[in-house]
Amino acid sequence: MCVIGQVKISASEFHQGDENVKSKNLNEEAGGFVLWQKNPDQWCLELIINGSKATLEAQGGPKYEIIHHTVWGYFSQRSGLLVKLEDSRLLSVKTCKEDGDVFWETSTESVINDYKYVDGVNIAHGGKTFFTVFRYGEESANHKRELQETWKIEEAHLFTLK
Repeated sequence: MCVIGQVKISASEFHQGDENVKSKNLNEEAGGFVLWQKNPDQWCLELIINGSKATLEAQGGPKYEIIHHTVWGYFSQRSGLLVKLEDSRLLSVKTCKEDGDVFWETSTESVINDYKYVDGVNIAHGGKTFFTVFRYGEESANHKRELQETWKIEEAHLFTLK
C-alpha cells in the first residue's frame, strides 16, 4: 500500500507537570506525507512540514518496552466503518545513562471520515487526531504537550508484497 496526502499539525508548548496544555494559540504547520509498506512487517513515513523532511520507519526495537497499551474502536451502526479510534500507551524508554528509564504516556483520539473505494477496498481519506504526550521519570522533568493533526489522503494505491 502507498498513500500520498496533506497534513496540518499544531502543537502546544511543553508544560511542566499537570498544567493545562490546551491552548487556543497553537502553532500550525502544513505539509505533505507519503506512507508506504516496504515489506509485510515494515512501514515507512516521509513527512515534509514547513520545508523540513523527516523519515520514520516503524519497526520494533530494544530501546523501549510497552508497559500498557489499550485500543478502542468505534464503528458506524449504519455503514459498519471505523469512525473513531482511541489509543493509550505507556512506554519505558531506555536512556544512555544508568540513572533509569524515561516514561512516555500517550493518549490519541482519531476521528476518521471521507471513505472512498480504492481497488475495491473502502479506505478513509480524511480525519483529525488529537494527541496528549506526558513524559516523566528519573532525571526528567515532567512535561506535558498536546498536538493536533488534520490529514487528507489525495492518492492511495494497493499492491501485493512478495
